[in-house]
Amino acid sequence: MMITHPRPNRPLTRTLALAAATLTMVLEKAPTHAQLPYEFEIVAQEGDTVGGLAVSGISAARINDIGEVAFSGVAPGSVSAVWSTSSVLLAEGQDIGGGVILPDFRPVTFDFNNAGVAAVSSSGFGGDGVFTSTGTAITPGTTIDGATISGNFDVNVALSNNGDLVFIADVETAPGVFTTT
Repeated sequence: MMITHPRPNRPLTRTLALAAATLTMVLEKAPTHAQLPYEFEIVAQEGDTVGGLAVSGISAARINDIGEVAFSGVAPGSVSAVWSTSSVLLAEGQDIGGGVILPDFRPVTFDFNNAGVAAVSSSGFGGDGVFTSTGTAITPGTTIDGATISGNFDVNVALSNNGDLVFIADVETAPGVFTTT
């Protein structure tokens, strides 16, 4: 198992202590004859700045089928955000296109596909809706298949590698499941 640390400016003793603690935990759980099948590295941690926005309060991570990582958290100032390892994909207050400003959202409610697109849902956090990093916005009042969405977006959203979006929201007071056609 190889543990690397991308920032050489961190004290070596801290890095070695973390590596020793991690290795100890792994060895306690693995049989002595087991060969660990993975090598790990830190791709981001609290205190890093990615895409100009400081990483703080990491709450969820996703990996797509081609190995790209995205993670969510709360940046300084209580700004909900989703980052890739190299950029900010979505952040509260961001204009995602067409003048739609991304509201606050639950950082754990995101999905991430092979095209590097992120999607989030928001309900009761200053703006109900489903939003993507490509500019899709579905908010109360949107009519889909003859039904008007009234709000109460569920906390989960799914985004396929084809760009299909699935979410749950109320339709004129009754819940419905929506997907692209």
